[in-house]
Amino acid sequence: HRRRMAARGGGSPDGSAVLSKGCLKRALETSDYYLEINTTVQVLQVHCVNGSYFLSVSDGEWFTYFAAGPRVVECIGDEKIKTGQLCILEKIESGSPCPVIVTITPMSFRSGKIGEPVEFNAKGFKDLAEGVPKVKKKKKQQPSTPPRTPSLL
Repeated sequence: HRRRMAARGGGSPDGSAVLSKGCLKRALETSDYYLEINTTVQVLQVHCVNGSYFLSVSDGEWFTYFAAGPRVVECIGDEKIKTGQLCILEKIESGSPCPVIVTITPMSFRSGKIGEPVEFNAKGFKDLAEGVPKVKKKKKQQPSTPPRTPSLL
Protein backbone atom coordinates (compact mmCIF):
# COMPACT_ATOMS: atom_id res chain seq x y z
CA HIS A 1 0.00 0.00 0.00
CA ARG A 2 1.40 3.35 -0.99
CA ARG A 3 0.23 6.46 0.74
CA ARG A 4 1.34 10.07 0.86
CA MET A 5 1.27 11.93 4.12
CA ALA A 6 1.22 15.69 4.28
CA ALA A 7 3.52 16.35 7.22
CA ARG A 8 6.16 18.72 6.03
CA GLY A 9 8.83 20.31 8.12
CA GLY A 10 11.52 22.45 6.68
CA GLY A 11 14.45 24.71 7.08
CA SER A 12 14.51 28.46 7.31
CA PRO A 13 16.83 30.73 5.31
CA ASP A 14 19.15 31.16 8.31
CA GLY A 15 19.68 27.37 8.46
CA SER A 16 17.62 26.57 11.55
CA ALA A 17 15.33 23.60 10.94
CA VAL A 18 11.81 23.15 12.18
CA LEU A 19 10.83 19.65 13.26
CA SER A 20 7.31 18.45 12.45
CA LYS A 21 6.19 17.45 15.94
CA GLY A 22 3.92 14.42 16.08
CA CYS A 23 4.50 13.29 12.48
CA LEU A 24 6.25 10.03 13.44
CA LYS A 25 3.40 8.87 15.65
CA ARG A 26 0.79 9.72 13.00
CA ALA A 27 2.79 7.88 10.33
CA LEU A 28 3.44 4.77 12.43
CA GLU A 29 -0.17 4.39 13.56
CA THR A 30 -0.86 3.06 10.04
CA SER A 31 -0.72 -0.75 10.20
CA ASP A 32 0.64 -1.64 6.72
CA TYR A 33 2.39 1.24 5.08
CA TYR A 34 4.72 2.52 2.46
CA LEU A 35 4.69 6.23 3.16
CA GLU A 36 6.11 9.25 1.44
CA ILE A 37 6.12 11.66 4.37
CA ASN A 38 8.74 14.34 3.54
CA THR A 39 9.28 15.69 7.02
CA THR A 40 12.23 17.04 9.00
CA VAL A 41 13.53 14.74 11.74
CA GLN A 42 16.63 14.42 13.91
CA VAL A 43 18.81 11.33 14.15
CA LEU A 44 19.33 10.66 17.87
CA GLN A 45 21.57 7.60 17.51
CA VAL A 46 22.98 5.23 14.90
CA HIS A 47 23.18 1.59 16.01
CA CYS A 48 25.01 -1.32 14.38
CA VAL A 49 23.58 -4.68 15.43
CA ASN A 50 25.04 -7.83 13.86
CA GLY A 51 26.10 -5.89 10.75
CA SER A 52 22.74 -4.16 10.26
CA TYR A 53 22.19 -0.46 10.86
CA PHE A 54 19.33 1.06 12.83
CA LEU A 55 18.57 4.67 13.66
CA SER A 56 16.61 6.20 16.50
CA VAL A 57 14.83 9.15 14.92
CA SER A 58 12.92 12.00 16.58
CA ASP A 59 10.39 14.56 15.45
CA GLY A 60 10.97 16.55 18.65
CA GLU A 61 7.90 15.07 20.36
CA TRP A 62 8.26 11.31 19.68
CA PHE A 63 11.13 9.01 18.77
CA THR A 64 11.29 5.48 17.48
CA TYR A 65 13.70 3.05 15.88
CA PHE A 66 14.03 2.44 12.16
CA ALA A 67 16.05 -0.09 10.17
CA ALA A 68 18.32 1.53 7.58
CA GLY A 69 17.57 0.69 3.95
CA PRO A 70 20.45 0.35 1.42
CA ARG A 71 20.55 4.08 0.53
CA VAL A 72 20.61 5.02 4.21
CA VAL A 73 23.46 2.60 4.89
CA GLU A 74 25.45 4.35 2.13
CA CYS A 75 24.87 7.71 3.84
CA ILE A 76 26.01 6.26 7.17
CA GLY A 77 29.13 4.77 5.55
CA ASP A 78 29.93 8.12 3.91
CA GLU A 79 29.44 9.79 7.32
CA LYS A 80 26.64 11.98 5.96
CA ILE A 81 24.33 10.79 8.74
CA LYS A 82 25.56 11.12 12.32
CA THR A 83 24.11 11.60 15.78
CA GLY A 84 22.31 14.95 15.94
CA GLN A 85 21.95 15.15 12.16
CA LEU A 86 18.83 16.89 10.87
CA CYS A 87 17.38 15.10 7.85
CA ILE A 88 14.39 15.06 5.55
CA LEU A 89 12.68 11.70 6.11
CA GLU A 90 11.15 11.01 2.72
CA LYS A 91 9.98 7.41 2.50
CA ILE A 92 9.40 4.69 5.10
CA GLU A 93 7.87 1.22 4.92
CA SER A 94 6.70 -1.36 7.42
CA GLY A 95 9.22 -3.93 8.55
CA SER A 96 10.27 -6.20 11.37
CA PRO A 97 11.53 -5.71 14.10
CA CYS A 98 10.93 -2.04 13.23
CA PRO A 99 9.95 0.14 10.23
CA VAL A 100 12.50 0.72 7.46
CA ILE A 101 13.76 4.07 6.20
CA VAL A 102 13.80 3.80 2.41
CA THR A 103 14.90 7.36 1.59
CA ILE A 104 16.35 10.06 3.82
CA THR A 105 18.22 13.22 2.84
CA PRO A 106 20.75 14.63 5.32
CA MET A 107 20.65 18.38 5.83
CA SER A 108 23.89 20.34 6.06
CA PHE A 109 23.81 20.82 9.83
CA ARG A 110 23.59 19.00 13.14
CA SER A 111 22.18 20.02 16.50
CA GLY A 112 22.01 18.91 20.09
CA LYS A 113 18.90 16.95 21.02
CA ILE A 114 15.81 18.98 20.16
CA GLY A 115 12.92 18.71 22.62
CA GLU A 116 12.27 15.88 25.06
CA PRO A 117 10.94 13.17 22.74
CA VAL A 118 9.10 10.17 24.21
CA GLU A 119 9.64 6.66 22.83
CA PHE A 120 6.83 5.39 20.62
CA ASN A 121 6.15 2.00 19.03
CA ALA A 122 9.61 0.51 19.62
CA LYS A 123 8.14 -3.00 20.13
CA GLY A 124 11.09 -4.14 22.24
CA PHE A 125 13.67 -3.01 19.70
CA LYS A 126 15.53 -0.93 22.29
CA ASP A 127 16.86 -4.12 23.86
CA LEU A 128 18.00 -5.44 20.47
CA ALA A 129 19.77 -2.14 19.75
CA GLU A 130 21.62 -2.35 23.04
CA GLY A 131 22.63 -5.92 22.14
CA VAL A 132 21.21 -7.33 25.36
CA PRO A 133 18.00 -9.32 25.22
CA LYS A 134 15.72 -8.37 28.03
CA VAL A 135 15.15 -11.28 30.37
CA LYS A 136 13.09 -10.86 33.46
CA LYS A 137 14.93 -12.32 36.39
CA LYS A 138 13.00 -14.26 38.93
CA LYS A 139 13.45 -13.03 42.43
CA LYS A 140 15.13 -15.55 44.64
CA GLN A 141 12.88 -16.60 47.41
CA GLN A 142 14.47 -16.37 50.80
CA PRO A 143 14.13 -19.56 52.80
CA SER A 144 11.54 -19.00 55.44
CA THR A 145 12.96 -18.96 58.92
CA PRO A 146 10.85 -19.51 61.98
CA PRO A 147 10.20 -16.37 63.97
CA ARG A 148 12.64 -15.79 66.79
CA THR A 149 11.38 -16.33 70.23
CA PRO A 150 13.00 -14.50 73.09
CA SER A 151 15.19 -16.79 75.09
CA LEU A 152 14.41 -17.22 78.69
CA LEU A 153 17.19 -16.55 81.16
